[in-house]
Amino acid sequence: MATYQIDRGNTVEFEMNVITHEDEPMDITGCKIWFTGKTRPEDSDANALWSVNSVDHPTQVAFVNPILGEVLLVLKPENTVNLPTFRKVAFDVQIKDTANKVYTIQKGHFQVNPDVTRTTV
Repeated sequence: MATYQIDRGNTVEFEMNVITHEDEPMDITGCKIWFTGKTRPEDSDANALWSVNSVDHPTQVAFVNPILGEVLLVLKPENTVNLPTFRKVAFDVQIKDTANKVYTIQKGHFQVNPDVTRTTV
């Protein structure tokens, strides 16, 4: 699992490539992707710190090049402004393919650093 440093109240963007078990790019055309963050992984989705998906939030879970499995994940400042600082926030990225199979394609933690300037939101 990866750990990424982020600053509270900032925009967070990262690209990822969805690959098959054979290490080939996965065509994600017609798939749905979720990006969820929680204080504790066992928290319910209703209590998530954020939960965005490619259908309801296409600017936050954007298919850059679906044929090559390229996705851009974005957290807006309003998603990060109230995150707890000096601790890790668990996240995962799940995909539901066109055959309705669900896979976790990335998981890890964000180490949330405090922000100094708080005028962005």
